[in-house]
Parts: sequence; C-alpha cells; structure tokens
Amino acid sequence: MKKLLLCLVLGAAALGCCVISQRTEPLSAAWGEAWKGRANFLDRDLASEYGDFAVDLAIDDAGKVVGRVGNAELSEATAHSNGAELVIEGLLDSDVFDSGSLSAQGKDHVVLILTSPAEAASEGNLHLKSNGVFDFTMRVCGLKLERSE
Repeated sequence: MKKLLLCLVLGAAALGCCVISQRTEPLSAAWGEAWKGRANFLDRDLASEYGDFAVDLAIDDAGKVVGRVGNAELSEATAHSNGAELVIEGLLDSDVFDSGSLSAQGKDHVVLILTSPAEAASEGNLHLKSNGVFDFTMRVCGLKLERSE
C-alpha cells in the first residue's frame, strides 16, 4: 500500500511539473522584427549528418510567429517572454530535412528558447520534438539569430 501511495504522489508531482505554466510577461518591442540565423545539432552524429541549417522568424507585437526551420514552415507558433528569455512554441508543417535519419522520427513540434537581444543578435536553443509536452528523444540545437531587414 505504501508503494502505491508513493507512486501516486510521485506521478502527481511529475504531472504537476508538466502542467504548471511558467510566468509570462508582455513581449518586448525588441523582438517585434524579423530574425535570421543558423542552428546546429548538439548531438555529434546529427551535426555531422546535417551541418548547420537556416532558421528565419518574424515576430509581431501580439506574439504571433511565422517563419521557417530548415525546410519546414512554422504554423500555430507563438512567442512569450519568460523573464530574460523569449520562448517560441509551434508546429512544423513538414520535415525539417528532405532526407536522413531525422525524417523518420516525427519531429513536428518546435520550441525555441532565446536570450534577450543584445546589439541586434540573440542566442539560445532550438528543440525539435514529437509532441508538445515531453519527448525523451527531443533533438536539441544551438541557435544564433541576427535581426534582419
């Protein structure tokens, strides 16, 4: 009985961590522009298979995001400020790459976590996921963006 109770408590705590929303703040005007950059996988095998790939974003004042990640176009993407970071979450309309090992993994969700822009540039991470909550096989990339005209 104690083991069952312990499992229920741990399960509820784990679920709570996934469901609790982060504190969000209004989007800074510094983000309301177009951004271009390059991402590269932190995993060495994926980095050598794919190399760097393009990321293009446009963020409006309301937090709606349009753009591309590799060959995929963003859909239903939104941005919100979370303290000193900008978090962008959205869906991808197709595979990021035309071929290779990643295409079969069903990575159709993307999360970008970016530092506040300094001198028209920002750095952060790009996460390719197969669902919107938790993905053990999430693929993480380093990302560098610059404001574009």
